Amino acid sequence: MPPRELPGFIFDESRGRYFPITSTNQNPNASRYNREDIKRRKIDNEKKLELANLKAKQSERYQEYWPQLFDPYEKVFGQRDAFNFIGGIERERYGYDKTDHTYQANRSGPIQLDFKDCSIFPYICHSGSTNLIVSTRNTIFKLPVNGHEPDALIRVYYARTLEGRSFDPSYGPEALIKRFDLDPDTRKAFVHLYLTETNIHHFGIEHLEHLRDTPHWCRAEFKSNENVHDAVNVGTDVVVALNNKIAVIPWDSSLPRMVRVLDKKNKSDILSLAVNDSDLGSRFLYAGCRDGSIYTIPFDENLIGQPIAQGTNSGFDFKAMRKIKFPNIKLIISIKPFKDEGMVAVSGIMDTNSQALFVLDVLSDPCQMVIKLQTSFCNLTRDKEIFEITSDGHYICYGTRAGKGDFELFSTHVDDNLVIKSSKPRIYYPLISKSSQFFIGINHTHVRAAGFGYYVDDWKDLNQKGRLRLFVAMELERRDDGISSTIISTSL
Repeated sequence: MPPRELPGFIFDESRGRYFPITSTNQNPNASRYNREDIKRRKIDNEKKLELANLKAKQSERYQEYWPQLFDPYEKVFGQRDAFNFIGGIERERYGYDKTDHTYQANRSGPIQLDFKDCSIFPYICHSGSTNLIVSTRNTIFKLPVNGHEPDALIRVYYARTLEGRSFDPSYGPEALIKRFDLDPDTRKAFVHLYLTETNIHHFGIEHLEHLRDTPHWCRAEFKSNENVHDAVNVGTDVVVALNNKIAVIPWDSSLPRMVRVLDKKNKSDILSLAVNDSDLGSRFLYAGCRDGSIYTIPFDENLIGQPIAQGTNSGFDFKAMRKIKFPNIKLIISIKPFKDEGMVAVSGIMDTNSQALFVLDVLSDPCQMVIKLQTSFCNLTRDKEIFEITSDGHYICYGTRAGKGDFELFSTHVDDNLVIKSSKPRIYYPLISKSSQFFIGINHTHVRAAGFGYYVDDWKDLNQKGRLRLFVAMELERRDDGISSTIISTSL
């Protein structure tokens, strides 16, 4: 029988007695009795219990229905309910395979491949082989997965070179990558760099397979009180979020052609920007704010680069701008648009300080939250989160790169999910709750990044698209010979 609760005290089972709950950690030896530590342990225990219940429910449903999909007799005469979960049952049946790709960070060379602050972007190059682009603090690497090309250092960004001050050794800022977006179809990447100790920002387009061709590059210096949070490429211009404003900067200019307060009634900073693919016919700029608001702004990309002197507007239709605000969401961190369906995946923070991870149908009127993803992670800033989606929005990988890092995998397709909570919005649970479930036998790792891409088995066949895989960048525990940086992939 558990001991009864006493107000202001906590019972330590290992020591068999009560201890007073403290409000500070003045005594390091008594930190486990601190109010915040007790609250944190309670939340962790609740998450572990929820995860255990989830695994049990998934296992029960699999055991109930899998014979109806894999036994010929049951397939004909069995209950049809099994086919509602066909994707999840097949996944449980066949599991995941994996392909290992290992790189040593302590190899010879002036620059080491450091996965600590990296992002990875798989793509199929013109030769047909699968490559990975790895962006770190100020460096871009190309790592072949199944081709015959060697590893390659694509670019290192230096503040002195960007500013044309290579002759000035006293110029001290660093050039750091703030955002890196790769289009796997065109093999072009949008790069947003900022110089430390300044408010100078550089924006560029890198042609990863034609590095000498870099037609777009611009520089902008903002005022010291203008906090630049994000930037996106919309074709002929770069859109920058600074404080509660957006600035539109032409690629061939260093001065904004338009600076506009997004909403005069809202002074909240714009923390994230995103732009959807043009396949929808109409394009939208999405802006996520510190107060939990999301704005959708339609624009005509043919008008974006037109001079104002010609009588055209900026290309953005602010009269048709929509504001989306849910009462329990207090902060928007990231927005990831789907390619074709008018959907966006959003990460944010709820009033309870827990993570909000959900999918919006932005074309519905009013805009609706159609899916909530029940994640166990909590990230307050974009640089801490692992947040990747497939272009069609089928799979979503969410996690954290802080500490040892970890991630969960979700599917937005109903038949992939063995456990669903029927509600509005519908609640989906992780298909895989811990990265260790993917990569059994790999211990003492630090998960740093993830990315979706296609893996071509026969790199000589240029016509095959390949299989969708999840690529994960990890660091093994430090040893005498340095840190081993490892990339592992598994099919989905």
